[in-house]
Amino acid sequence: MGMGMGMGMPPPMGMGMGMAGMMPPAMKSAEQREPYTVFVSKIGDINDTVMTRLLSLCGTVLTWKRPKDTAGKVKGFGVCEYEGPEATMRAMRLLVGLQVDQHTIMLKLGAEMEKKVQEYRARADAMQAQPGFETPVDRQMRDQAIRQQVLHAAAEYTSVQNATRAAAAQAA
Repeated sequence: MGMGMGMGMPPPMGMGMGMAGMMPPAMKSAEQREPYTVFVSKIGDINDTVMTRLLSLCGTVLTWKRPKDTAGKVKGFGVCEYEGPEATMRAMRLLVGLQVDQHTIMLKLGAEMEKKVQEYRARADAMQAQPGFETPVDRQMRDQAIRQQVLHAAAEYTSVQNATRAAAAQAA
């Protein structure tokens, strides 16, 4: 039995893929619709709106959860569920080590998720030689475009935070 899109393969290029490599739901394989969990840490007090924006630039975010302490203040970490392995891999490539304000974001996969991503990556790498499938150059070009959006969002938030701190210091 051959491996095609229904077997969790990466989508062929030119089939309605958006900026983050997303396809219409009807064209996604079961594996590409499956939730993939990423642990996000070292985010300090970065607000959830900014975190959701950064995470969403890499692909479809199914959920973003961030625990709070007993006083109701958000903690400096959270859990993101992405739709499929492509968004997960893109987040790992683009967000790990990203400097946002005074924080350097870290992402980590659990052992089971890491294994699933590695298995998917191996199948995707085998398919890239076939005509119509995403090549490393295509992926790199798309990542560069998304990376620019990520860097812009991070810089915008950092600028607002710096202005807020400067205004608070002047008022004191």
